[in-house]
Amino acid sequence: MIASDNGSEFTSNATAVDGSGQGGLALHRAGQADPECLHRKLNGRLRDEFLNETLFSSLTHARSALSNWRSD
Repeated sequence: MIASDNGSEFTSNATAVDGSGQGGLALHRAGQADPECLHRKLNGRLRDEFLNETLFSSLTHARSALSNWRSD
């Protein structure tokens, strides 16, 4: 079985299955993305777009800047 999150990595004709089950290959597409993947994506964006670009002077400043980043 090949599991896919409906991304572009398994869109070639080589992995297409005609539904007959011949060849022992099944393609399973998940309905939702993996929650762990979503957490990694959020953490990466937070680091790249916010933490690496901002110098905080206090905890209050960090909380305010984070609130502004989230609303943006």
